[in-house]
Amino acid sequence: MLMGFGALVIPGGNDTLLLVGFPMGAWQAFTAYFIIVATLAALIGRFGSQAKPWS
Repeated sequence: MLMGFGALVIPGGNDTLLLVGFPMGAWQAFTAYFIIVATLAALIGRFGSQAKPWS
């Protein structure tokens, strides 16, 4: 259900969001970007990051 709702709200994929949605000033693009960043921040805050440096 969440994926279906996201497909209805977000205007296209990542490229369309960044290359078309933001320059057009679509409120859906800004809302989608905020939700994506907030979700990633919450997940990283909750579970931590597994990222390792290259060296």
